[in-house]
Amino acid sequence: EEIIFEPLYQRVTDACLNLVQTERNGKIIDTNLISLTMQNYGSNEILNHVFLTFLFVLVVLSSKLEFYKNHFEKPFLKATEDFYVNLANSFLQNNSVVEYLKKVEQSLNEEIHRVHSYLHVSTSKPLIQLLENILIRDRLE
Repeated sequence: EEIIFEPLYQRVTDACLNLVQTERNGKIIDTNLISLTMQNYGSNEILNHVFLTFLFVLVVLSSKLEFYKNHFEKPFLKATEDFYVNLANSFLQNNSVVEYLKKVEQSLNEEIHRVHSYLHVSTSKPLIQLLENILIRDRLE
């Protein structure tokens, strides 16, 4: 199973992360594609569908949630960190603190909505902690 899936899982994860990035940049995406993929991450069924012109084949590993956390959540949180570090730096250079705080609130709301729309609920806590660190604690000066 790992032999079959290993070459494909990175492409699946990258495609999902690219869609999330597209949505963060203000474009409308079909969140059902990500939601369907997340529901089947590590499932016992093989799922075939076209997703950003890739054919994804999802195969079983022992624990669905463990599989999701290792193969999607970790790269998702890293991509989120990269995105918001850049956003915070550029936004603070060009806007007031008040505008920045509004942007922080908007970003937190968007990410929480993203979790509830198509990610696993367990992603909520590490995501919020990450955003609080990047957008608030690291910017206190």
